[in-house]
Amino acid sequence: MKHNILKELILFYFKQMLRNAMYWIALLFIPIVLISQILTSVRAPFEYMVYPSVMRGVVIPIQAVMLIVSVFMYRLTSDEAQYRSQVTLPNIMWIQFQRVGAILFTHLFFSVCALILGLLPVVAYFLANQIETWSIYRQLFTHSLIFYLLPLLIAAVWGINTGLLFGKKRVGILVLFLIWVLFGPLNTELFSTFFRQGYNGPNAFFFIGPLQPEVVYYELTGYLSSPALLIKNVLILGFHLAITLFIISRWAIRRNHRAQMTALTILLLSLVAFNASDAMEHDQLVFDRSLDMETKQHYEPSYPYDFSQIDPLLDYEIDDVQLTLEKQRQDEIEVKADYTLTSGTETIAFSLYHPFQVKRIDVNEENVSFRQVGDFIEVEDVMVDVPATLTIHYTIHNTNRFPITRDVTYLPAWLNWYPTKQAHPNSRFGSENFRPVINRTERVPVTLSYPSEQQLMTNLTEHAQGRFTGEQAGVTLLEGFFTNYKIDDTELVIDQSWTPPSSYWPVVEETLHSINAITESEFGLSRSLPDTVVLLSPSLEKFSYLDEEHLLLHVGSNLRLDHDLSEVVRAYMAAVFWSHSRTDSQVQPSRITFDDSMAYWLAVELNLPSPLPPDPFFLKGVLTSKELLVSEKMITEFMGLSHEAQLIFLKEWYHELNGPPEI
Repeated sequence: MKHNILKELILFYFKQMLRNAMYWIALLFIPIVLISQILTSVRAPFEYMVYPSVMRGVVIPIQAVMLIVSVFMYRLTSDEAQYRSQVTLPNIMWIQFQRVGAILFTHLFFSVCALILGLLPVVAYFLANQIETWSIYRQLFTHSLIFYLLPLLIAAVWGINTGLLFGKKRVGILVLFLIWVLFGPLNTELFSTFFRQGYNGPNAFFFIGPLQPEVVYYELTGYLSSPALLIKNVLILGFHLAITLFIISRWAIRRNHRAQMTALTILLLSLVAFNASDAMEHDQLVFDRSLDMETKQHYEPSYPYDFSQIDPLLDYEIDDVQLTLEKQRQDEIEVKADYTLTSGTETIAFSLYHPFQVKRIDVNEENVSFRQVGDFIEVEDVMVDVPATLTIHYTIHNTNRFPITRDVTYLPAWLNWYPTKQAHPNSRFGSENFRPVINRTERVPVTLSYPSEQQLMTNLTEHAQGRFTGEQAGVTLLEGFFTNYKIDDTELVIDQSWTPPSSYWPVVEETLHSINAITESEFGLSRSLPDTVVLLSPSLEKFSYLDEEHLLLHVGSNLRLDHDLSEVVRAYMAAVFWSHSRTDSQVQPSRITFDDSMAYWLAVELNLPSPLPPDPFFLKGVLTSKELLVSEKMITEFMGLSHEAQLIFLKEWYHELNGPPEI
């Protein structure tokens, strides 16, 4: 008859763990690290806005705690080999099963307590900075469960299994250390080439931490905490527990007991294998560094599509656009784009961001031939000189720069996320990061139909539930973890992790108004701030886009915006000078250098702290070697002039890039 001693064992191991200084000091190290992270942030000389960064790099001390935990568990169970040889009780297997269960339950209790002690100060820190959105706290606890609690349980099973297998043999400690090195949270840093396939490759089952320990939060997306990662670490824990069951089954004296435990082991392994595919559906691709080079590789100067002769294919006028969106899967949006247009040629071209796949195109409800190459679509058999209806069916896929997940949709107006009339690819050639190119300025009537249960922001006007209309050159569609604030007549859209903008927006707004006044008087550019301003940089962009309805101001700074006004000015240059440009100036190499130089001059003119002089070093990832030499020469000439002469130089430079300004 089985003897249930689980309660007694839990009490026994509770006392054992409580008396072991090495064990509880290791667990208390977690709240100590988190509190020290908070104190470091509070004492920083600048006012930082990325409060979630207090969790950055915490997996590094977790790795150390895992080693101590696994060694403690090894020592706790290492006498079992000798114990097994001396005890021949018929229910020894059941006793060992309860013993392991009691150890893990008690360890779970202490680990949860340690994490709560660490997370409570983090929550208090967030609340003290008026971060009150519930979603960030939910993500914080999910992130902690995935990357802190589950690894601590896995480490305990490592120690238990090693102790049961090797007993007090010295080789046991060596094996345990190798397991810790090979499979601990930092193995993605030690063996980065092995994990280059990212979160959704088969190698993902060999790591339990984030790919980049220092990167755990992105604006709009939030904390790294997808359900797939939770499933993956639970399955890894289940796999190690199956090994534990198999080891315990070898202790059984009776064959039927051994068969039962072996069957349970096989069942657990089957469950792990059956659910493995769910662990490969990680959708927070913004955290996946295996995709970092995709933009640079695609926008090489040797582009797959020859667009040098594209102008004849743009001989058409769009009368209106109707977009019907449906998020059928968590990482895909199916789109039906209906165009009413009049063409002067049978073959026309559109620009669509290349990861988005076209499935079918109809002209007047008749299927026609098309080809999609890079950021371009060529459509054949279009009726000439008469209004035609063109329907494009395509899929918007989740990407690392423009996330599409269950909770997040990031489709800014400067991205060609629906087919547009544009003569250039959507990003500048040779840039390591996405550098938007927008030479579409014609506003056309747009109707957007998108039933969504999430918080949604767009630069169109909602006329009915899920139906939006407007006249735009580009449409913004945002869903995710952001917050709206109303200050005077301006609606501000900020990340869930930011403090209320009342403390910094007035200074930023005054700076932007001053820039608009200067550029109007000196360059003849009439610009004004719209009613909606989006202060998000979901992919750490440093860019901006302006139309009559909204301003997308992607500063990409970790500092509070009123403490980093020079970066605000730099990001705002694209909105002021190029959002309404009808020329090809955006693809000119010197345009980026002009923006840097113009921003520096404005920062000096406005007497802003720490103006950022143009530096060729930051252009190395954007320009080719030949272009860089030209830009270096222009920067040297610009910086050698007086402040007044610099303005004259900038006016001539702008004239060369964009033609005479309209005054």
